[in-house]
Amino acid sequence: MAIRLRPLDVAYPRAAAQGAAYKAVTFPSAAEVQAELTAFENLRAAQGTAATNALTEAQDVENIRPRIGLAILNSWDDIENKYRRLDAPARRAIGREWGIIYVSRPGEAPEAGVQPAPTEGTGGNSESGGATPTPTP
Repeated sequence: MAIRLRPLDVAYPRAAAQGAAYKAVTFPSAAEVQAELTAFENLRAAQGTAATNALTEAQDVENIRPRIGLAILNSWDDIENKYRRLDAPARRAIGREWGIIYVSRPGEAPEAGVQPAPTEGTGGNSESGGATPTPTP
């Protein structure tokens, strides 16, 4: 008995069901694959360059942070010195007008609308005895 083999056509049921709308799966040519690979490699190289540039810039920012911190501290000290003759609530009110938020120290009675002191490890500058600025939301 001879077995007659038919070419395997896994899409045959789908083709019968879809009729004229059926489109057989086709594979891209070698030239199309090469073109897509070249485009991918170009984009990958560009991404690598962008990532390297981003890391370099991030390192530059880290390198200038100490100088920026000193500039902020000096400005802060100058502002505090300018208003040193005012009482604490008046200084805080002026600071709030400029977006500076003063946090009450532990044991101080908080002013209306002023947030409580931060807990240990969450910020603050209790060693210096000065008010610590916190960013406004």
